[in-house]
Amino acid sequence: METECKGYLRSFLCSLFDSVREYAEKDFGTNKMTYSSMVKKFYHLFTDTAKRNEFYAAVIAKRSSVTSMADASLSFQGAQKTLMERCSDWPDKKQCPIIISMDEVHVLFNARIQDRLLYTLYSRFKSVVNELVLHDFCVLFLSTVSSVASLAPSKVVANSLRERSDNRILPSPYTELSFDAHIIADPLASGKATLASVGSLAFTAKFGRPMYVYPELLSFASLM
Repeated sequence: METECKGYLRSFLCSLFDSVREYAEKDFGTNKMTYSSMVKKFYHLFTDTAKRNEFYAAVIAKRSSVTSMADASLSFQGAQKTLMERCSDWPDKKQCPIIISMDEVHVLFNARIQDRLLYTLYSRFKSVVNELVLHDFCVLFLSTVSSVASLAPSKVVANSLRERSDNRILPSPYTELSFDAHIIADPLASGKATLASVGSLAFTAKFGRPMYVYPELLSFASLM
């Protein structure tokens, strides 16, 4: 089951990256645009329910034609190359230009008989994503269920040898974040915050999740 499961997840990522590349080739044209403008295009794509559903359906449909042994790394490189070629100010390596967000991920760590009560779909997915660790993107896992022990287990009980390694630092998850706690005393205003500041620990501690401030700048998080 491990090989088949990872193969399915790997082909899904390939399909996702290929779909992003095809969308950029079709809708972005050949003229360069700013990174902010590029992200706004994705933002408007995913705020349109019909277009978002069409994109998601295309990803799922394409996955069935992708072999389980496909190289997700090559698919990601193809998508990134297409985006960079059309961007006039692609962020440097100090920033993370591509964000993939997976919401309600607790459904992936529900125990199944096939997982033998140890390796869940969530752990398998993390293993596949680890194959792309050298590339410039990050994955945000979100869940409204407080199963923190399943979502982010302690190092001593993690089912991955990599996660238990002394050379690895596992960051603690953000939990029970406040939301707009100081909005009256210190309201947000256009031009006051930047992409860097809304991603800082200080901003997160003060306002909670920052993605509602400038969704056009963080809309890559809607890819999943």
